[in-house]
Amino acid sequence: MKIEDHKSVLEAVLDVPTFLKVVSLAPKNIIDRVLIMMKIRRGKEQALILSALTMRTNYKLTYLIADLVTGSNQKGEMEKILEVINLNTFLMANIVATAIHNKNSKTPDYLVDTVLDNFSQAELKIAIKEVYRRLDVQTFFECLTSLRTLSLFENIQDQTPLGQLSEE
Repeated sequence: MKIEDHKSVLEAVLDVPTFLKVVSLAPKNIIDRVLIMMKIRRGKEQALILSALTMRTNYKLTYLIADLVTGSNQKGEMEKILEVINLNTFLMANIVATAIHNKNSKTPDYLVDTVLDNFSQAELKIAIKEVYRRLDVQTFFECLTSLRTLSLFENIQDQTPLGQLSEE
């Protein structure tokens, strides 16, 4: 293995914050937009970093991911593809923005707009893959299986054996 491979494996295991991109933040209100358009004020630049997701963020993201549209009622093949893209683009940007925000409060609209304005399709794909990796679905189901196993053992201990005991 190369040193880069070892580094990426180590980062995945340790869940090191991932740098996504330096972006120009979308203005938060109309006054800021006007001042930036008139070149009185410069837009703010900020590095977007994806850190370890909290359980609440995982909860929010699972609902957003469940809302993704995979089919269409349009007649033509191209129309179906365009409708799926149209319905999911904002939602995918919202998923990335929610993961970046990673707080209990509502994801700010300006952060979703920032993702929409600054990410290309390739960058969005990379960010979505990183968000999905951080959801850590496998660990969640391992915990669920462990808890289910404990509850099964609890039920087994309380039951009386079925049938008659042999005299031997």
